[in-house]
Amino acid sequence: MLTKIGSKYTVTIDDSYGHFEIELKGIRFAGLDNIRALVSIVYSDLQGNTRRFASPVIVSQPSRLREFVRMASDILVTNEQNLLKIFSLLSHELINELYSLQQPAHLELVDDSDTNFIVDNFILENLLTLVFARGGSGKSFVALLAGLAVQNADSLPEDFPFKANKRTNVLYLDWESDKLEMDRRFTKMVNGMQLDGIYSPLYVSVVRPLEDVIDDISIICATNDIGMVIVDSVGLASGGSIEDTSTSINFFRAVRQLTDDGISVFAVTHMSKHALESRDFQTPIGSIYYENMPRLIWQVNSDILESETHMQFIVRKSNVGKMPSFGLTLSFFDNSVSIVKENHPELEVTGGERDVTDFVIELLKENSNGLSIGEIVKEAGSSKGEVKRILDKLKAQNKVKYASGKWKWQAVDEIPF
Repeated sequence: MLTKIGSKYTVTIDDSYGHFEIELKGIRFAGLDNIRALVSIVYSDLQGNTRRFASPVIVSQPSRLREFVRMASDILVTNEQNLLKIFSLLSHELINELYSLQQPAHLELVDDSDTNFIVDNFILENLLTLVFARGGSGKSFVALLAGLAVQNADSLPEDFPFKANKRTNVLYLDWESDKLEMDRRFTKMVNGMQLDGIYSPLYVSVVRPLEDVIDDISIICATNDIGMVIVDSVGLASGGSIEDTSTSINFFRAVRQLTDDGISVFAVTHMSKHALESRDFQTPIGSIYYENMPRLIWQVNSDILESETHMQFIVRKSNVGKMPSFGLTLSFFDNSVSIVKENHPELEVTGGERDVTDFVIELLKENSNGLSIGEIVKEAGSSKGEVKRILDKLKAQNKVKYASGKWKWQAVDEIPF
């Protein structure tokens, strides 16, 4: 029985028959709900507010379990050893629940068979939506714009480019930049679009692959009522070589952990050089799984001018029916950026040495262990001479380096100021 005494709780669990139950405000919890109820109560007290049940991954790892027990013992009237025993027993039951194969069930008719969108006709709800575009086209501004739409669904101007169908908290996971840079982008967008008084998404700058930090991300999502996660960008979030099958599968397993918790995932990635040169079917950079796994993929063609970028969003893959294309125009000023939604004529992705240079830098950043010239040539679709010339130029600019012992080229880590 779980009984509140003042600002604390006493905990006793009858495990005489190996069956754990907790009674809370007249409601009896058993099995997996034990953990969720107890964790939710403890975290609500620790944080001083009400939120949904915390993620069960807290107790699925020994180090996290001990850390949680130390926090819980401050507000639960029992000694740490007893509490550790209680949580260990319950977490064992939880792990069995998590890793056991589900019981088979017949398919059933449902009242609503339509696919739901968290951002109208753009981002799927509780699923993965992927956008791919050339480097420097404004993908991160678009991702931030979508995050603002969901974070402030009920309080945005009617002419805001994206319309969210529900309001929820948003988490922006950034592998490409840092908080200072995103603060600048957020400020410019607020200035340019006159968005005073709006709430920004939560932001985390990430270094390690998504697979390695997914449990931490799940806890952040649970404790902050996150309903949508933005991944910027897929290559760095995947870790390792993005052409490797196991790398891509591990990335999508991590994404699945979020969508299984009812979280919408919006991910941005780059075009390959083959896509930049193609006039026909275009695909995102990396393994075939980056094309096969998402339910909805948008290709962005862009026309990058001196102070404006015209973007055309075309559905490259859809498992949810036909989707209309649309366009955005980003206008850049000294201290502001404005984004408006409008239709553009068919835009073609342009090539040229500048595109190859940007591509080489992005490719090396996404393959932290380095690539040989042959590997770069194969991915870029350019001649060996052109790639060598670009690498020499980038080396002189201290943007890449040559690891002679490994016979590989690597990107030079940038130091944020």
